[in-house]
Amino acid sequence: MYLGEEDIDTVSKIDELVNNYLKFILAPQFEHINVNNQKMNNSIIKVALATLLLLCLLDMPYGFYQFVRFTAMVGFAYLAYSANEQSEKNELFIYIALALLFQPFFKIALGRTVWNIVDVIVSIGLVISVIKDSKIRLKG
Repeated sequence: MYLGEEDIDTVSKIDELVNNYLKFILAPQFEHINVNNQKMNNSIIKVALATLLLLCLLDMPYGFYQFVRFTAMVGFAYLAYSANEQSEKNELFIYIALALLFQPFFKIALGRTVWNIVDVIVSIGLVISVIKDSKIRLKG
């Protein structure tokens, strides 16, 4: 079946009407849900990263520390992306710096004691961030 120009114009108009309907009627309702889901996902990632970093204080096999470095890099990269999506520039730069600090490819040799201090400070910062986000979510 061949579509003429009139048919293509009709299909384009219907497509435009459906897109406008979805954009202006449904999108605001789902946008609220998506923002809350993204913030919840961010909170879960932050708690998981804080837990992993605190587990690094224990005497673990070397493979665990490599796993934590890779997981932290991916987690902080995702948090940086999420902060960029929410136009949170300060958080964006913090998460990029943390992703670079924990990346496993070009290791930064700080010594076990210094790494333990860094792990505790970053864990505390992540927990504070989760608490702050939950208070904002409860108010809004």
